[in-house]
Amino acid sequence: MKQKKKTLLLLGSLFIATVVGFIGVNKDYLILRYKLRKEFSYLGVNEQGRPEFEHVKSGIVMILVPGGEIVINEKLNQKDIANIEEDAGLKKRVVKLSPFLMAKYEVSQGVWKKVMGSDRYPQLQNVNQPMIYISYKDCFGDPESFCKKVGLKLPTEYQWEYACRAGTSTRFSFGDWLKPEEANCDFSNIKSRNPFKGEGGLKDKFSSHYSSGEKRHNKLKNIYLPCGSFAPNPWGFHDMHGNVWELCIDTVSPDVSNKVGMGARVGNIKYRIRRGGSYLDPVPYCRSSYRSLFSEDMRSGGNGFRPVYVIE
Repeated sequence: MKQKKKTLLLLGSLFIATVVGFIGVNKDYLILRYKLRKEFSYLGVNEQGRPEFEHVKSGIVMILVPGGEIVINEKLNQKDIANIEEDAGLKKRVVKLSPFLMAKYEVSQGVWKKVMGSDRYPQLQNVNQPMIYISYKDCFGDPESFCKKVGLKLPTEYQWEYACRAGTSTRFSFGDWLKPEEANCDFSNIKSRNPFKGEGGLKDKFSSHYSSGEKRHNKLKNIYLPCGSFAPNPWGFHDMHGNVWELCIDTVSPDVSNKVGMGARVGNIKYRIRRGGSYLDPVPYCRSSYRSLFSEDMRSGGNGFRPVYVIE
């Protein structure tokens, strides 16, 4: 009897120690789960080891992105923003990011209709394809915009790039070169639409690597594809390269605010930043680091978006 009692006490102690240890190691995670309980349903951990949540109001599946640091170009202006390359020799600075949630997929036409109550464009019939022909104001800028209806935001460009890279330091999250089976973009028009200035460096490297004129995967037509058509990056995000441009909240300004660890660019310039490239663009435009400009009012067949939830 005494031995049995000792065994039970030992097992009890081990259980308590295990629970205390779990809470100690996962304290921040448990607090996070508690903070999100009213707006999100916890779905579990994805194949890449990242926690996933469903946003109750919109039904959007979102992935938890850990806090961390990203290196950025310190000087950036409207003139040179589209021609930045990794080895441009610009002065760098480090921006710290707090944890946030980002949509696993680009917002689909089905999700848009669920939130906004209308198709906006009846000709867009595939509910699984990304919502296009939307502007910054449609997504976030106006009081009745998609994000403001459901309590989400557009990502800062550094939140976007941090999630796109997913711990990688290569040109794409899949490596230094993108393959037709990895993204929906133009693999056959590299030479005539190469964004790099001058000769040498990345301009020649890209032109040489894709000189054989690769075709789109499975002879796909020049059109956007359903969300999640390609394999995810190392954190589980789909279609970060190509398919449709993803709008960001940032203005074109060299000033970086670190409010709430977002790393947003601030300023009153009417042009904003979009990331990721689209089905219309050649491979270099789809790099993790590439930036493009757009007007707040511009509605384009190549524009989509992927919202975030900022954890405060």
